[in-house]
Amino acid sequence: MIKRMKKCILTDMVRVRLLIGLVFIFMALGCQSSGVPLVAAYPWAGCGLGSFVQYKMIMPDGKTIQERQVVIEVKPGQIMLESLALGNDNWESKGKMIVPLNVPRRTPVGAVALAQEQVIIAGKTVNCKVIENNGIKVWMSEAVPGGLVKRMSENTVVLEVVDFKKK
Repeated sequence: MIKRMKKCILTDMVRVRLLIGLVFIFMALGCQSSGVPLVAAYPWAGCGLGSFVQYKMIMPDGKTIQERQVVIEVKPGQIMLESLALGNDNWESKGKMIVPLNVPRRTPVGAVALAQEQVIIAGKTVNCKVIENNGIKVWMSEAVPGGLVKRMSENTVVLEVVDFKKK
């Protein structure tokens, strides 16, 4: 039974890592666009040591997983993030990544601005741009480290920020 539970936890962690990896690839690389940018070009710019963003992810099977990205090092032109996942009531390190601050993120081709909305995160009101691309709605804000606030697919929230601090 315990081996089976550990295997489920590991499987969930692998899913989280893949989902977060895809989100960061989507956010960091983006696609070229000829229009006015709909998203912040440098989403981690202005984030100092200790800045963080905490996401709640809803997996296809309905399980909820939380992950936190924390700025642990700041150097000219780049920061280092540590990825932490909540497991057994403890935050466990899942790895580190370097994020260049001088590589602009581009708006994906075909993305359409839908609205400006206010979202409340941990008691803080955040102004967001809502964009849609291929049926996926994304809420973005420069006030939140990393820029990503919420993501919906097929009218289901699959990722949303539950806490953040920009230092």
